[in-house]
Amino acid sequence: MVNIVEQSISQAMDEPDDRMMFTRVKDIVARHLRRMDPGATVTKTEFFNHTHVPDMVLEWPGRPRTPRRFIYLRTTSDQRELEDDLHRLPRADRPVLLALGQLPTARQQGDLPPLPGSSTALLLDASALGALQPADDAPGIPHLVSRSVLEGGRGTLDKAATEKFLNTVVQGAEAARAGERVPTRDAVDALTARMTTDVADRMSTFLAALWQGGGSTLASFPAPQRGVGHLDETALMYLLESEDIADAAFWDRVVRMISLSILLRTPAAGTGNLQHLMREAIRLWTSRVCMIVPGAADADISPWLGVLVFLSGVVLVSVSR
Repeated sequence: MVNIVEQSISQAMDEPDDRMMFTRVKDIVARHLRRMDPGATVTKTEFFNHTHVPDMVLEWPGRPRTPRRFIYLRTTSDQRELEDDLHRLPRADRPVLLALGQLPTARQQGDLPPLPGSSTALLLDASALGALQPADDAPGIPHLVSRSVLEGGRGTLDKAATEKFLNTVVQGAEAARAGERVPTRDAVDALTARMTTDVADRMSTFLAALWQGGGSTLASFPAPQRGVGHLDETALMYLLESEDIADAAFWDRVVRMISLSILLRTPAAGTGNLQHLMREAIRLWTSRVCMIVPGAADADISPWLGVLVFLSGVVLVSVSR
């Protein structure tokens, strides 16, 4: 299969005018990043291939607890040069080094170890970037896993390693709903190795939610219990934006894992899963009055098809969008 992103970058690199070349490359990379995560903002700087100044800054305005990432484009694919660059960059910026060519073939075996001494840096090449999947019209588990790489991927990823990681976590998510221990544990291990601690924990919480929603107990979840008892807003967003799950019993269990404040902070668009969740939330959460109000929801509240707001024991349901 043709890697469109890699091919487009390669064609842009043939541009004889240097300034036009780096403008085209930046546009291609930024466009793909925005397609992978429409909730992210990509700010392009005026620099290119600079040692200490990033070419792009990746931020998540709707997710204030998600740290920004600095992205550095590199025309070299020499492993030693790239790793040396990463060691010189501030780890607090969660630097991403994108080699515009391919990393050496000898390293493309799908078992690349994390960069030594680096807990937040990510090194990937153009083929790996192209293997990360955009949302398109039907976000699903592969897209959610790809997006998590943007947020907290670390270590070295070429195409083979990226595809292996995606497959492992996607299969783990499917296994979690079915209560299958081994592939679920493999997914958690892959997340621990390839993600910063905060994103690995969040994705593990997502898997634990699938595990419990499928009917298994949290105590039997095949991973350390650190932080997987309740869903935070980002983990809930992952769940809402995954493939449609039309199982009332599943959402009944999920509702019991969240609070109203978490639900209102969740930056989820109008998905089918949100509607399934809301049906169970309305059934389980009690109030004295329920009012159905047409029209736009409050601008400060997530733009859902259904929004619950508790006001002195009143449930306000907006069904405008």
